[in-house]
Amino acid sequence: MLALTLTPASKRPWRSLPFLVFGTLVGYMVWLFVVPRFSMENDLRSPLILFLFPTLTGLATAFNIDRLMPRTAREMT
Repeated sequence: MLALTLTPASKRPWRSLPFLVFGTLVGYMVWLFVVPRFSMENDLRSPLILFLFPTLTGLATAFNIDRLMPRTAREMT
């Protein structure tokens, strides 16, 4: 919710939402790669990283939304 209100994504929230969801999913994919690789299945760090990675990738997407949206708009036409 903060990413949609306090970042450049707030200019066009409904058009930004798919990009933010994709950015968050990238964070989950990174988490799925990191946890088994570094054997953190039963560690306290695993839930912390589960929150941290998607949050950071979603925020990075929200702050770079102006760069991402014109590229995809050109590709769709």
